[in-house]
Amino acid sequence: PRNKYPEQTVEKILDAATILFLQKGYQHTTYRTLLTKHTYLKEPYIIIQTKEEIAFRVGDRLGAKMLPIFANIRD
Repeated sequence: PRNKYPEQTVEKILDAATILFLQKGYQHTTYRTLLTKHTYLKEPYIIIQTKEEIAFRVGDRLGAKMLPIFANIRD
């Protein structure tokens, strides 16, 4: 069956990835673990194809959260 909510699926993957990268580190976190163990997906590669892409998206998310904080410090 087709995923009806791909945006929510991506958010779940990124949430799980953030936690796993912090707990285990990037090198010790596998792509399969990121996508199956914590999000219970059967064919997640359709949404995000590589662990590197997940890491970039996690970094973008964290950066976006930090921008207002840095802006306040700057100002």
